[in-house]
Amino acid sequence: YQRTPRDVPFGTKPVRLLLQVRRFFCDQPACPRRTFAERLPDLLPRKAQRTARFTAAVQALGFASSAEAAARVGRTLQLPLSPDTALRALRQA
Repeated sequence: YQRTPRDVPFGTKPVRLLLQVRRFFCDQPACPRRTFAERLPDLLPRKAQRTARFTAAVQALGFASSAEAAARVGRTLQLPLSPDTALRALRQA
């Protein structure tokens, strides 16, 4: 299946990756999980919609300023985020 996480911009252009991720099926009746998805821990944390680089950039903006200011500067830098996203990234750090 496909995943489309956000990544840091390339110059002035926003970047959205298109990842083909393999899905595996378990045909054992005793198996508690029926499907498994391929993980990419170096690029994308589990169930994340943003790459680790994008999250690090948002955290740096949040630590340097308030959440509202981080959202405004993020829009200027082609990092689309809301103040709530900046706060969540700070709490995650």
